[in-house]
Amino acid sequence: MIKPSNPFPKPEKYQMIMKKLFPDISMSKDWSFIFSDETSFLDEIELKNSIKLLDKISVIIELRSQLLEQDYENNIIYSPSGAWGPEYRNSIEYNNSVRNVNDSYGLLAKKDYDIIRKLRFYCECFTGYQLATLELASKRPWIANKLPDDWDQVLCHLAGPIPSEVFQTISIADKLPPNLRLRPPKKFGEIGWLVSDEIFNHDLLCYQQIISLMFENGIIELLNERLKNNEIIRIVEIGGGYGALAFYLSQIFNSRIKYSIIDIPESLAFASVYCSSIPINIPTVLIEKPGKDRLMDQPCCEFIPNIYSSVLEDRDRVVDLCINTLSLAEMSPDQVEHYCSLIQKLIGRTGMFFEQNRASNELKLESTFPKYFKKIRKCKSKLFTHFKEFRGEANLWANADWRK
Repeated sequence: MIKPSNPFPKPEKYQMIMKKLFPDISMSKDWSFIFSDETSFLDEIELKNSIKLLDKISVIIELRSQLLEQDYENNIIYSPSGAWGPEYRNSIEYNNSVRNVNDSYGLLAKKDYDIIRKLRFYCECFTGYQLATLELASKRPWIANKLPDDWDQVLCHLAGPIPSEVFQTISIADKLPPNLRLRPPKKFGEIGWLVSDEIFNHDLLCYQQIISLMFENGIIELLNERLKNNEIIRIVEIGGGYGALAFYLSQIFNSRIKYSIIDIPESLAFASVYCSSIPINIPTVLIEKPGKDRLMDQPCCEFIPNIYSSVLEDRDRVVDLCINTLSLAEMSPDQVEHYCSLIQKLIGRTGMFFEQNRASNELKLESTFPKYFKKIRKCKSKLFTHFKEFRGEANLWANADWRK
């Protein structure tokens, strides 16, 4: 284990502030920092599988290009746009990089062993946090090139006093049922502060916040009730990031879950590679073309390119929960309408739609959603009182004829 030169200087004042904010957390815990070289081992089979998935994603992207050439007007909704478009610029980068998934995917598509095994360093487009520098992505240059192999040496100088979000994550998790305490897998270069052999970082707080909202607003309880009468529950996530939420919910529901992620293929590259090599404990499958669902009523995690989103409509199975966090607010108005229409069909009379999005003056999601759904609940939290400032307002929706 690489030892930071002095990674945890805890000024007395800082300690006093943390103790006052989080009185239930011991400041004398045995803290350490886990580096990427300790969590980035990939065996030969995992690497070959990752490369195979990336090859398949490349074919799907090419197919999307062909669809756009054949019928641009009807297929433009499948093309990345808004904050995910290839021409997107929200700041001037010294190297002219695009601050979204396009540059990040370009790196992963190189199929470089070191980039794949440290995939988590290149996920800033999904969480808004640059794990490689332990800072918000908006405050750093975008990672548009492969990081040096000895990047852990840089981290030795960046991993300073334990940040407040680590204490906050522990504080929230300690108040939840034990099975809702999230634990990131030690894989793909995951780094962070280590206590009781558990990794804590900013990204974990984001997902712990989602699970907390789902628990406090009755979603977890309702899904557990469904499992009493069904073999599996069905969850569809629109925009699944690098696959973390799929992993955590699979753990929470003891793998009795059919989890479908619909996303642009560039994003699915990350999610499919990530989930295929972590202990998600259910089969993972990338949908390469529409066809019969071989795992119709079986637990699995499937990755559905947005050009094939209609396959879910063809299955004649009601989805228990649809999820979207942050990404709808970054899409074009036509794409938002497309996904709202799809969700409306998928959830039927008994499913729900949980979404958390920041306000967007252009899209006006608050006026779009009511055209398709009725609001069951405006989510609240006693465990994370400032979640709206952190990740946006959260709501639970259903169709007009919804019944519990």
